[in-house]
Order: sequence, then structure tokens, then C-alpha cells
Amino acid sequence: MKEGFKYLRIARSLRQGPSRAIGFIPISPRLYLPPYLARVAGALVDLSGEEVIVVEPWSSWPSASPESEMTSASAPPAPFTIDRSGPIPAAKIIPTGNPTQIGAARRFSDVLPLLASEAPHLLVDLTDLTIELAIQIDFLDGFLLVARSGKCRQRHLAQRAAMLPATRNFGVVLID
Repeated sequence: MKEGFKYLRIARSLRQGPSRAIGFIPISPRLYLPPYLARVAGALVDLSGEEVIVVEPWSSWPSASPESEMTSASAPPAPFTIDRSGPIPAAKIIPTGNPTQIGAARRFSDVLPLLASEAPHLLVDLTDLTIELAIQIDFLDGFLLVARSGKCRQRHLAQRAAMLPATRNFGVVLID
């Protein structure tokens, strides 16, 4: 009950603001965000009754070259795919060229506005992107830093939080 309430509180905070696209930046080592994002998304769906799409992290993208992206000789590739088979839709942004952190930030900037037409809320897993690159994704309304409770020093959290623009810093969430 307490665990579910935590996700409900986070979802309520996200819903109360005008923000529709939120980037989640893990700052603890080896922190796996997808289960956490699925719980936040589920709580947000329960509160709003609107669809939420979780955008998968860069590290899960398939490596692709521009030539291998072509689905046919005449059709350009779709910039993303959405898997709606689970309780929460998951989007996978299709990379172009050689996937790098800089390429990921640029691709997010290009594709997130298109994805926003698919659902009113986007929760974006920014695993493997540095904070410096993540804040360059202008389409994101703000960022939540995610850390493992007891595994990250307060000084480290404060340093990371200070790297975000104040207007786009939605705070720090500690998870177990």
C-alpha cells in the first residue's frame, strides 16, 4: 500500500502541472527505470484517464544504419514504434545513423513532438544520456532525477540537481 501510494503521489504532482513530457534521469549506478516508470505511468492513467506512453531508454534501441532502416525502396522509416500489447504502451524511437549520446539527444528532439500526438503524457527514460545532453532536448517540459535510496550521497544529488535549469527541475525521487 505504501509503495503504491508513492507512485500515486508522483503521478498527482506530474498531473497538476502543465507538463506533458517528462524526462527521468537515473543518477544511481545500475538503476533500471522501466519497472518504476511503468508504475508511475499506471498511476497517471488511473488519475487522468488519459493514455500515457513510456519512451524506452537509448540503450535499448537497436543499432541501425540509415540503409537498414528502409522498410521498402519507396517508404521512409517510421520515426518510432509503439507496442500497445502491455498495460502501458511503450515507445521505441528508431535511431538514424550511428547511435551515440549526441545522436540520441538530437533524435529525441526530432521525434518526441511526433510521439506527443499519440498520447497526452510521455514519460521518457533518459538512461545513458548525460544531464548536459538531456537538457538540450527542448521538447521535454522537465526532468526528475531518480536515485536509489541509501546508495547516493546528498552532495552528489545536489550537484546533479544544480545542473538542471531551475524551471525544468522537477526534483529528486528516491526509490528502494
